[in-house]
Amino acid sequence: MDNYNYLPECRRCSHCDTEHGFEVEKNCTIYQNVKCRCRSGYFCNSSGPCRHCDPCDECKGGKILESCTQTNNTRCDRTEIVQDKIAPIVAAVVVSIVLVGIFIGAMWYVREKKKTAEYNVREAPNGMEMEPLRYQDIDLLPHIPVIAEEMQLSGVKAFVRRLKVTPNRIDVIINDNPNDGAEQKIKLLECWYQEHGKKDAYKTLITTLRDLRLRATADKIEEKINGARK
Repeated sequence: MDNYNYLPECRRCSHCDTEHGFEVEKNCTIYQNVKCRCRSGYFCNSSGPCRHCDPCDECKGGKILESCTQTNNTRCDRTEIVQDKIAPIVAAVVVSIVLVGIFIGAMWYVREKKKTAEYNVREAPNGMEMEPLRYQDIDLLPHIPVIAEEMQLSGVKAFVRRLKVTPNRIDVIINDNPNDGAEQKIKLLECWYQEHGKKDAYKTLITTLRDLRLRATADKIEEKINGARK
């Protein structure tokens, strides 16, 4: 407790998440919560409470004008590497990247169109189309261990944070299951599912993973869940 109050129980100490660049500045005591700071090589430029630290720039190929601090990124001077003789090389690289991007985008579009065509659509009795089978409401609780197995802990944390699971709730689950990453993932997913409910949960799971750029993970989870339902 850090101030006088009438609560019947003590607050749980917070957790300095190393995956988000934090380290412990002051340990938790019976009178104050743990104090976190950005570890070496990380900074936080948030005007409010710092939620995560970002890696400092390394100024590769340039001079350091100002070193990285707890609240400011490294300031670099890269003018020395901009030379006329490398301009053709840069142009060639840019063109190559653009062409590769176009190719990958085209392949992705074809794959998505093919996948969309393969999903069956059920018809309601009145002839109106219902939602595709891929997003029908199902009970995800039996599938949570499979979902957790396909995801890394960092991905699970990012997923539940995106869906408004509070940082305190996340810290409690992590601290209640120390040194057991598999159980932490399962409990975090169960927490989200209990708060969200069955309605649109499957659709929310897949679309949110894709929004977080975890498309391969979303595809594997979708494949396993659909396979288990057949």
